[in-house]
Amino acid sequence: LKQETKPEEESAAGTKSKAGEAAKEETPADGKKVQLRIGWWGNAERDKLYYKINDLFMAENPNVEIITSSPGWNDYWVKIATDYASGNAPDIVQFQANQIGEYCPKGVLIPLDPYIDSGVINLDNWNMEFVDTGKYKDKLYMVTIGITAQAMFLNKTWIEELGFEVWDFEKSISWDEFEKLMIDIQKKLPEGTYAGLDFYNNSDLAWIWIRQHSPAGIEWVGKDGKFAPSIETLEGWYALCDRLRKAGAFPPIEWTQEWSARPWQDGAIVSRKVLYRAENANKYKLFTEYAEDDIVIRRVQSDPGALNPNAELLITSAFGISDTSENKDIAAKY
Repeated sequence: LKQETKPEEESAAGTKSKAGEAAKEETPADGKKVQLRIGWWGNAERDKLYYKINDLFMAENPNVEIITSSPGWNDYWVKIATDYASGNAPDIVQFQANQIGEYCPKGVLIPLDPYIDSGVINLDNWNMEFVDTGKYKDKLYMVTIGITAQAMFLNKTWIEELGFEVWDFEKSISWDEFEKLMIDIQKKLPEGTYAGLDFYNNSDLAWIWIRQHSPAGIEWVGKDGKFAPSIETLEGWYALCDRLRKAGAFPPIEWTQEWSARPWQDGAIVSRKVLYRAENANKYKLFTEYAEDDIVIRRVQSDPGALNPNAELLITSAFGISDTSENKDIAAKY
């Protein structure tokens, strides 16, 4: 397996794979292999899983050599945008449903419906509601491979040491209750630590806030093509973040940027720099693996007095095939 990520000793996203070793004896006589390029946003655990998938595929297809690229989340989107702009995108690219409206209108992905109709891509027994999140204008461009949702991550050990309690898993708290809790906790914390990691630039959590405080059916862009959420709704979101910063419960912006960029195993909640952060639920295992304290997960804050009190946002991850790919049939098989 060729890869563009760094080796494990240099980068958490670069776990080496031995993919293809089992298939070496079955390599075609002429020695030529089709190169299939795959891109995803990486971390050590995700890389290991995908490398195993690649192993299986190359064992079944000895004429294929898989080349991977898996930078971290932020670097990934810069790279993919650059790759598409230069016409050098991987054959298979990982997206979230959030990016459908950005990439599909540009014609950089192909519809997958013909491969589904032919049976190459088999969606029997799949949850079709999840599958449908990969559709754009009634055509399927992305196959959903996973789903997650925003959640609250809390250091239960530390919270209880400070004399507070964590509510039961089945319950939720309101934004007002959350704000008061963060401010009350901050009063008991040592200097240089904070009740929570600022979420002002967490677009998924912000979108939950927007859905809670907007009329039903509000999307980012309305039928007139204009930005749909109201100014008042956005002001409410940033005012909440501003109040928590001014109260000292959230750190300064510079501190947030520094600690948000660190790998999970050395992050703020694992290192006892904050005792709350908003995060996708699927990352829970990673945080609990590296933290010595008891990290628990809870439902996102609700607003009982809002138009849509909960309005959780389900986030899907999916694979699509680039229009520039010279190996679309193999990519569909993968």
